[in-house]
Amino acid sequence: LLGEGKFLGPQYLVSCSGRSQPEYIFDLEHFLYCTLCAKCEQVCPQEVKVAELALLMRRWIYRIEPEKLWECFGEVKENIERYKNPFGKGKAEPESKIKKGASILFVGCFEEARGEPKRWQELLSKLGIDAQLITGICCGGFLEEMGAQEIDFGLTKLVELEPKEIITTCPHCFYTLNRKLGNNLKIKFILELLADKKLAFNQKLAQPVIYFDPCYLSKKSGLI
Repeated sequence: LLGEGKFLGPQYLVSCSGRSQPEYIFDLEHFLYCTLCAKCEQVCPQEVKVAELALLMRRWIYRIEPEKLWECFGEVKENIERYKNPFGKGKAEPESKIKKGASILFVGCFEEARGEPKRWQELLSKLGIDAQLITGICCGGFLEEMGAQEIDFGLTKLVELEPKEIITTCPHCFYTLNRKLGNNLKIKFILELLADKKLAFNQKLAQPVIYFDPCYLSKKSGLI
């Protein structure tokens, strides 16, 4: 687990990356404190790509001493080995057989393990979309941003299904799948479908609803 220190800022992170190997391995916690949001890059007068730098250093450390990274993410490593999911055992039963050319619902590892995957399928059904829920496949975004590499995420299986479209409910999955497969497959975030279908609500809410716009949608994917 990470210590109880705090992130000392992008300038300190850049100075850490200037150290020689293996000294920078001892700065792993500081590279992990960076959220990779890239907000600091917008105001950096030198246009330093701090998020890319932090990710690069994590990968270098993983290549040299992968056990150092797994010491910080021991539960994640155990979950991958036991369940093939960094967040634990999946709740949803896999579809008996997913047809080629079908619309696929890709909820992502976190929702599969700790959320309610079937509720998203029910929502799509209300929108008139027949989408098959796929499980046991990871986009790889979370693990790659940890710095881990050379892990089989199962995306080959997804490509072989030749889906009509892949509908994601996780912003991180949406960003990662677009980056990896967007040139060959049609990938949509569920909010796009809600906007297109204009789902009607039968009751008014007593309290206001706040929409949180994740970095992976607006800043990194250009989807607002």
